[in-house]
Amino acid sequence: MALASANTVGSPNGRPERHLKLVPPLVETAVETAPERSTPTWVRRPVRLTRRGRVVVGVLLVLAVLGFLALLAPPTEAARPAGPPRTITVHQGDTLFSIASRAAPGSPPYAVMRSIQQLNRMTDTTVFVGEQLLLPPS
Repeated sequence: MALASANTVGSPNGRPERHLKLVPPLVETAVETAPERSTPTWVRRPVRLTRRGRVVVGVLLVLAVLGFLALLAPPTEAARPAGPPRTITVHQGDTLFSIASRAAPGSPPYAVMRSIQQLNRMTDTTVFVGEQLLLPPS
């Protein structure tokens, strides 16, 4: 008995208290508009957005506008095809580093050296006098 009374303390109807209470939805309410009508007219309450809901709607609108603008953007043009590959003949005293420095003066020489090695299927940086090397497009 003491256990049952401890569970019902604070509840007005004698039932144990619950942490969550069910409430009816507040979507529609009945309002009488004219005294001559006997049936109530249903009025919809406006939708209320929380702050998170407004942020989501705003982000969706921005994405929709960006998508629409992407559809309206003019198509891009493809790059012109490269001409025939450039070649160079190795002369006395040339190294792969010096060839790379002359082939692309504005680029880092070691990157150009790797490109030359890949184009010519070279396993190391050794070059021989009279050898023809393909150069990367500039």
